[in-house]
Amino acid sequence: MGPAMVGMDALIANLQQQHHQALTQQVQQHAAALTQQAQQQAAALAQQAQQYQEHAATLAQQAQQQLAAALTQQAQQHQERAAALAQQAQQQLAAALTQQAHAAQQHQEIINRLDTLQEGQRQLPMQLQNATVSLDAPLQYPPNVAVVVVGQFPRTKQELLGT
Repeated sequence: MGPAMVGMDALIANLQQQHHQALTQQVQQHAAALTQQAQQQAAALAQQAQQYQEHAATLAQQAQQQLAAALTQQAQQHQERAAALAQQAQQQLAAALTQQAHAAQQHQEIINRLDTLQEGQRQLPMQLQNATVSLDAPLQYPPNVAVVVVGQFPRTKQELLGT
């Protein structure tokens, strides 16, 4: 090998080394650019994920508030319905008690009338036996005795005796 060949080999080796260094530098620059781009994309994705998490938390909070409001409203409606039913039941109970008291009062009045009638019936024979009236005087009935006329009754002792 001659000096020109050695110079050419050295030149080729030098060019290959420079080319290799340039390619290595390009690869390193490209790798650095790709790394920076990946880091930026990762940061953007992390920020987007954070925004999605915040949005999901906001939606969850809104859903809880809406659910709480709906449950509160439903509970209030149930409470109002229960109060209305309780008032209705109380009114019906008061009406039933009033009717029962009225019926008891009527029952007591009937018992009192029967007692009065029975007492009058017990006293009537003695009153008639002890009565001294003129034949023209109308018949006297004891006090508190209800007299029901269902036909023509004699009004005097004479009419009663048929004389």
